[in-house]
Amino acid sequence: MEKSQKILIIGAGASGISAAQKLLENNYQHVFILEASNRIGGRIHSIPFGSTGFKIDLGGQWVSGENDIYYMMKDSFKFGDSNLTTDRKYFLSSDNNELDQKKCRKLYDLLDEIFELEDELSKSEETFGQFFSRKYYERIKSSSFKGIDKELADKMLHQINTIWNAYFGSTNLDQVPAKYVSTLELSEGSEFITWRDKGFITFLDFLNNKLKKEKYIDIYDKVLFNKKVKNIDWSSNQATIKCEDGSEFLVDHVIVTISLGCLKKHHQTMFTPSLPKTKIHAIEDIQYGVAGKVFLEFEENFIKKHFPSRINQFAMLWSEAERNELRGTDKKWLLGIYSFMHVDGSDKIIEGFISGADILEFESKCDEDIIADIMWMLENFMKKSLERPKNIKRSFWSTDNNFYGVYSFGSQGNSVYDLAQPLLKENKSPILLFGGEAADEHDSGFVHGAMNSGFRVAQEIIDYYHK
Repeated sequence: MEKSQKILIIGAGASGISAAQKLLENNYQHVFILEASNRIGGRIHSIPFGSTGFKIDLGGQWVSGENDIYYMMKDSFKFGDSNLTTDRKYFLSSDNNELDQKKCRKLYDLLDEIFELEDELSKSEETFGQFFSRKYYERIKSSSFKGIDKELADKMLHQINTIWNAYFGSTNLDQVPAKYVSTLELSEGSEFITWRDKGFITFLDFLNNKLKKEKYIDIYDKVLFNKKVKNIDWSSNQATIKCEDGSEFLVDHVIVTISLGCLKKHHQTMFTPSLPKTKIHAIEDIQYGVAGKVFLEFEENFIKKHFPSRINQFAMLWSEAERNELRGTDKKWLLGIYSFMHVDGSDKIIEGFISGADILEFESKCDEDIIADIMWMLENFMKKSLERPKNIKRSFWSTDNNFYGVYSFGSQGNSVYDLAQPLLKENKSPILLFGGEAADEHDSGFVHGAMNSGFRVAQEIIDYYHK
């Protein structure tokens, strides 16, 4: 039986599309989505790139283990794998000495070894930066690391720190509590499961096609684009949503799936009346990160041409002196590149990941300057002239006012739980519900966390009417 309740979802990302799919599947036909931009996906942003139109992901990219998305789609979609293992990573130094790759990889493996010290992490009062650095130098003093000099160890620690900063979205690992790291639960299987040449948007298309097949409803037809929400008035039995273009909507339930960055920036003016103190504390307490990507297309397979066989990623190891010198220049953002890697399904595109405090420097430069900086770095480390890329594409998440960053991290205590709780009317009807990756208690920071948060808020509405 068709349900008459009017439900508005703010945001057409993974959480918003998942919530809509579940509600429509359960016969709630008066569901629509307000999307501030002109596209579907949110922090999933799959676009064609380069001379072949190969689909790259500027946002969410890997399935990150055999999680709920993987199991939902594994029988109908052939996943790939980037195979970014330590033995396939090559390390470069800017001095004239070629690095001993075995020693480099031995140090690099401490990244996972220390991360797996769950019991010690859970008892530590340190930041993750302090904990990791302490354990790292303790390890390299052992006999098994004999012959590895401190200069190489220092270079590798900087490399590992850039990786962790990209993983969390932090600009400094001292933002990340060691205890928080002990609570992370990673899915089994490869962290680098790919969509090959299809992009992460394939997942949202899957949800939509499933609904079209079962209910003959197209979720995407429910999306109203370029509708940036200015205010949500939830003071009466129905909520009034006002958009910047002057349009207004009167509905029974509002599902908020906008980024935590937008909530931090606008919660004081977006909600009437103001949100409860517990909700505001949650928004302010959960940290929200920054990171970037750059894709380069070459005429030939860059990694195959310049590196030994089987290598599919490479990283630059900077000395302390080099880092200090670069920090005083407009090239300082290069220190946040933790790796360049092959892109599964393409032999002419490489991808670089950028983390750290200088992400705004990366986003503020023009494409030509970004290419010039990267080629300066690569030629400095590889000691030869190199061909320039013929195409470039990069992300701008931190300066995009629909996001202000990438994903959440670092929350302890009840903040994620408090953020996820619905706000109720006097009759206990949930008038204001909160989804998005930051509002998922188990997998915040991940697309499958965003999906599950969307399913959760939809189920809260369904359960209310079932009662």
